[in-house]
Amino acid sequence: MRIIGTYSSVLPDGQIAEAKWDDGQKKIDYQDGSVAGSCDTVLSANNLSLISGTSVNWDLYDLSESGNDIGHGIGQDNLGLTQCNARIYNLFLKNWGEAKASAGSLVVGAAASGEWPGFLEAGSTVTLLTDTEMALICEGPSGMPVDSSEPNLKIAATGGAVVFGLNYISCSQ
Repeated sequence: MRIIGTYSSVLPDGQIAEAKWDDGQKKIDYQDGSVAGSCDTVLSANNLSLISGTSVNWDLYDLSESGNDIGHGIGQDNLGLTQCNARIYNLFLKNWGEAKASAGSLVVGAAASGEWPGFLEAGSTVTLLTDTEMALICEGPSGMPVDSSEPNLKIAATGGAVVFGLNYISCSQ
């Protein structure tokens, strides 16, 4: 992942003020396996939808909550395999916007029970407006822990229907 950019501003007298930034490139290579620092689980769901005013609790541990069906049944990943995650290394969320007729905001966090404490304080939320995305990237082998008693990442639609993507890489041990 790398973030680079240039901002240019032309002043009234014709001078150009320019600001450049580059956070450098970071490559993280997780080896195959089921021990800390290794990756044995991937979930990619890029066409999920919610009607305005509704929500779903994504059970990041085993996808066992109602609404966690990404095509093969509750509890199964893209290949129809059973999910079990003890740690998440990267989590990517996207509110697609006009490209997929997403008109509302995607509100992440504040599950009523079993809330995942991976990156938000209890009861806190992050709002992704249309055409925005969010990435959580953990560099260490411990990842962001997921416990079977606190696995829920609530995702809600407000102000209109949303089409969103949920993707992560993780480890079962």
